[in-house]
Amino acid sequence: MTFALVPLLAAGMQVAAPTAPGALAGALADADSIDWVRADRAHHTITFGIDRAGEAYRLVVTTDGGAVTALAIRDAGRGSFAIGKLTWLSDEMSDVEAIARVAVDERGHVTLITNDDRRYAVEPGRGDGNDGARARWAAAWS
Repeated sequence: MTFALVPLLAAGMQVAAPTAPGALAGALADADSIDWVRADRAHHTITFGIDRAGEAYRLVVTTDGGAVTALAIRDAGRGSFAIGKLTWLSDEMSDVEAIARVAVDERGHVTLITNDDRRYAVEPGRGDGNDGARARWAAAWS
């Protein structure tokens, strides 16, 4: 499933449950580059830095007990055309309907859990074509 990211990003929108899990999967799938992820356990938010069509955006995910409850898409100015270390995640999200849950461990490591229970440890990739498999393996063993 892909998501019409460009019109939403231009508007700088907030998406609430129940559509936020699908919007998050679609936004990550449509990203040209996924540059970084940061978790704020105190505020129950996870923020992705992405680029799309030469523009930078922040995807701010709000969770409740790990369940994705809201997604804010914020314009972050001009993007770069570099490929971020998490861009492998964009390919993995191309056939994901929704990211139902996000787990953050005590070290701040983020794991995405899809609606069909696939798990991805969000870690910088090596760019060798095996990053998605490594992320699923890491999530299974963490």
